[in-house]
Amino acid sequence: MVKRSIVGLVIRVSPVALAAIVLIAGGQPALAATQLSQTGTVGPHSIKDTASSPGVSCDYKHKSPGSFGKLVFIVVGRPKMRAVTGWTNQIVGWKFTVQRRTVTEGGPGPWQNRYTSKEQTSPASENTNATFSNRGVQVIAGPPMTGASYEYRVLLTMFWHLKDGSVQGTVKERIDFYEDSENTGPTAEQDHECDAWVSFS
Repeated sequence: MVKRSIVGLVIRVSPVALAAIVLIAGGQPALAATQLSQTGTVGPHSIKDTASSPGVSCDYKHKSPGSFGKLVFIVVGRPKMRAVTGWTNQIVGWKFTVQRRTVTEGGPGPWQNRYTSKEQTSPASENTNATFSNRGVQVIAGPPMTGASYEYRVLLTMFWHLKDGSVQGTVKERIDFYEDSENTGPTAEQDHECDAWVSFS
């Protein structure tokens, strides 16, 4: 079990936006992350990102019970994507960006981009989903800071490509649910970002 304890920080509650509903395979509604922007023409898509199925896993390493766990890896769940209506074979893809901000007793600073992955692509049709895998990146959190800490969040961008490789449309979404995992096994704790350090008990 993870108990969040960041030295010197003010406890706050992040608002959770209403999830968009998109119909994917089987006609079942799929809850998505918070959409930030859309351009051009896009096909059906969804991201699994709920309190029970978070879109991101924050992986921590710690030495013993009661010690602080350091964030070492962020794993991002793959989206579901289909081609634009009328396409029988369209290349679609996605990539993710990790942002970081510094939080002090005076409040949080601005989010800054720290890493953007390469685009993962796959063919899709209007009736079949693209085949993707989850992606991740190593995090170098640095030592704990007295009275301050880093927080990390993930933005996910999806692309629909034309035959010449240009982009027909894009959707950018913010992942809202994060799950903490430690090197001794996963936990059920969720938050709305990855903290650089957490205390384990």
